[in-house]
Amino acid sequence: MGGLVLALALQQRCSQHTITIYESTAALSTVGAGIGMVARVWDVLRALGLEDELLAVTGAGNSASAEIFYSAAAKSLTIIARRSVRTFHRGDVQKVIVNHLNDIDSVIQYSKRLVSYDEPASLGEPITLHFRDGTTAACDLLVGSDGIRSAVRRAMYERLAGEAEKTSLDRAQELRKVAEPVWSGLVAYRGLIPAERVPAEDVEDVSKMTIRLGKNKIVVSYPVMGGKMFNLAAFVGTSDDAGTLYDGEWSRPATVEEAYANFEKWDPLILRIMKGLNSPILWAIHKTRELPTYAHGRVAIVGDAAHAMMPFQAAGAGQAIEDGFVLSEVLAHPSVTARTLPAALAAYDTVRRPFAHAVQRASDETTETYQLRRAGWEGVTVEESAAGGFAAGRLAAVAEKIYGMSDWALRSGIMDDSRDVRELLRVLQEVNAH
Repeated sequence: MGGLVLALALQQRCSQHTITIYESTAALSTVGAGIGMVARVWDVLRALGLEDELLAVTGAGNSASAEIFYSAAAKSLTIIARRSVRTFHRGDVQKVIVNHLNDIDSVIQYSKRLVSYDEPASLGEPITLHFRDGTTAACDLLVGSDGIRSAVRRAMYERLAGEAEKTSLDRAQELRKVAEPVWSGLVAYRGLIPAERVPAEDVEDVSKMTIRLGKNKIVVSYPVMGGKMFNLAAFVGTSDDAGTLYDGEWSRPATVEEAYANFEKWDPLILRIMKGLNSPILWAIHKTRELPTYAHGRVAIVGDAAHAMMPFQAAGAGQAIEDGFVLSEVLAHPSVTARTLPAALAAYDTVRRPFAHAVQRASDETTETYQLRRAGWEGVTVEESAAGGFAAGRLAAVAEKIYGMSDWALRSGIMDDSRDVRELLRVLQEVNAH
């Protein structure tokens, strides 16, 4: 997502650059999860001219409301909180962006999985890319938008570690370790539910984004594809396993019965709609550690390659989109040449990394709060949570925590990042002039 936004923004802002996207699969897939977008991200898509087309494929029309419930066996209690977020199927967003790219057949090369790259010390020499199929390619700038298992990130941090070994073996070891993703301790049963499989009595309830909370469990549902499908993700967490190696496949086919068994004592509405899941997948949720840099030399990383995070701030895809947009501001600036690329990418890192890390931390804290492990619920058991009967004040404490962790999406804008990066590049331009 970050790479596609970067390519589109560069085509719009500085068409003199030649952009090539190396895609590991044989074709761009429309398979994927639902995604949410907060107002900051919507500002990017509006600036790129995509708003009207995206509104046509969003899940809930022009509505951007999400409702958060406390879930108990008998019923979902009073709404705890509301958040502003639009929902989409990832494939729909991808298709809209791709349709706006010029000369798409030459922009995207398929079945190209990167293995490593060589970056000469001389800024005048190109970077060489090495692919699994034995072919190579050359570029002036490499941007890794290749996900949580990013080959670009691993190669970048291996280079950083190699440089660190000259002075500190411990630092080199830390750099190699931080480049590896870790398991969050959660798994999710996720999939799409065709609208015709939703019981008539539940259609109104699933026509908007809802998040239902219980001890160690979270269920997120919302409409996508113009309401033709509903995205469902049912999360099960264990507090002891976060940060460990996951014992099994990161993603595998699951059954409706397997998912259902984890929520038998939950809200009956969730159990009814869960039966309509179409080919659910069990997803072990991983994340990246906070990285010390998103750029090195003439190489940068964006999206999950830089900051794969928990999904409960509806921010993973959104932060990738912001990365691509801000990086396009950098590369379109008149101060940026082959000689100044390292300094320009450092400006991107300076602006984006602290913000993305703050969102990562908010996502981690939201994960704990949604599982009722914060705000005075630490001692509540799974059985007590499912039984319900808690005073309104207990729920209000959770709401206060949730609203506090969402401030970043309400009190800041992507144009602030754009302004900051332009100021850094203005200084760079003045230095170069002298």
